Amino acid sequence: MPPSPENIIDVNNILNDSNEISLKKSRFTPHQWKLFIILIFVNLCSAMCYSIQAPFYPKEAEKKGVTSSVYGMVFGVFEFVVFVLCPIYGKYIRQIGLKFMLNAGNFVMATCCILFGFLDNASKTSFIVLSFIVRIVEAMGQAGSMTASYAIVSSEFSDNLAFALTAIETAFGVGVFLGPSVGGLLFEFGGFLLPFAVNGGALMITAIVTVFLLPENENANPKSLSLLKLLRIPSIVVCYYTVFALTFSIGYTTVLLERFLKSKFDISTAIVGLVFIVPGVIYVPSTFVSGILADKYVHPMIICAAGGALISIAFLFLGPASFFHIKPTLWLVIVCLVLHGFGLGAEYIAAFINCNKEAIRHGFPENIETYGLISGLWASGWALGSFIGPIAAGFIGEADGFQNGTLVICGQHILVVIFSLICFWYQKKNLTEKEELIELLEELPN
Repeated sequence: MPPSPENIIDVNNILNDSNEISLKKSRFTPHQWKLFIILIFVNLCSAMCYSIQAPFYPKEAEKKGVTSSVYGMVFGVFEFVVFVLCPIYGKYIRQIGLKFMLNAGNFVMATCCILFGFLDNASKTSFIVLSFIVRIVEAMGQAGSMTASYAIVSSEFSDNLAFALTAIETAFGVGVFLGPSVGGLLFEFGGFLLPFAVNGGALMITAIVTVFLLPENENANPKSLSLLKLLRIPSIVVCYYTVFALTFSIGYTTVLLERFLKSKFDISTAIVGLVFIVPGVIYVPSTFVSGILADKYVHPMIICAAGGALISIAFLFLGPASFFHIKPTLWLVIVCLVLHGFGLGAEYIAAFINCNKEAIRHGFPENIETYGLISGLWASGWALGSFIGPIAAGFIGEADGFQNGTLVICGQHILVVIFSLICFWYQKKNLTEKEELIELLEELPN
């Protein structure tokens, strides 16, 4: 029996509404500009809090007789706490309150950053115990701040998601790269306390400003959404694996690349530092270009597959793999790191855009609960790769060396390519079937 005319009219109205939405101008309102600037400063300062101690904390810990494995765990526990807490924060983001989660996270991070500066006065045992406690509490704050930031971007900038997300992520990336440089300079100038006092103070000021500028949450009854239901969507799982794999690759190079460069090439520490920033420099334009393509022109999973292919090629020749029998050269390393940067940007932005689109397509409401759930899951995947990557790199480096270990990264991203293409085919197939059904309904007489 054919559907009633009323049902056909409803379908046409939905189609017309969707066309009107797609024709909206993608411009920031004054409210959006205010949020955008707040999030830029919050992510810049919070990233610097996370990375500022990298140049001098290990040396100070060794002066107190702390081994590298122990102070390495001080760094690693931060990512582990973020990995555990982000999905929980995301699930209960409405109950906790978006504004409260962001502000509380910022204040906790700022306070812990300042407190960390006083730890050099403690004895060996107290130094380690307090380092763990402060880093764990600081990670609790950053988990809340990250989850809230991604949720705000997804909910408030849905028409400009690629641009807004890329800008926020760029600010965080700049903070991660800038933190060690600023921390090293301030440490040389004023000792252990100064880097933490300056950066913690800057984040505290940003947090205070955020209290007054960030609008209150909209009044709505919170609805609990299931994380397991979200993870039943295959493409969401693929995107989670993608962000894990890309941060795993960053952790691998962070731990082993410096030793590889110095063992193979006669270059100074300054040159090594310049080589390290190559992926970060390339990552910024890659995220912008990939975001625009994934948001408007190319299916996000195709962008993910392209990013996975670039990273696979990069790590195949970064060593290069021993079965190629190619002598490593500095220019080849730099070219591979350029490809790595392009691949990171493509995978990251496209996978996040796809997560948002797929959740909505599978019936999740377009509200803060959904965006919070996705944001928490996303930040958790990032932290998991950042936590496991450096640890695995240590074992891989000792067992097989840098050159053969790169094949692990290569294999991970070949899987990204395969899974992304399968998801693209599946989503395209479902979309084609729906379009055919809509065309059939439109052809029926009114």
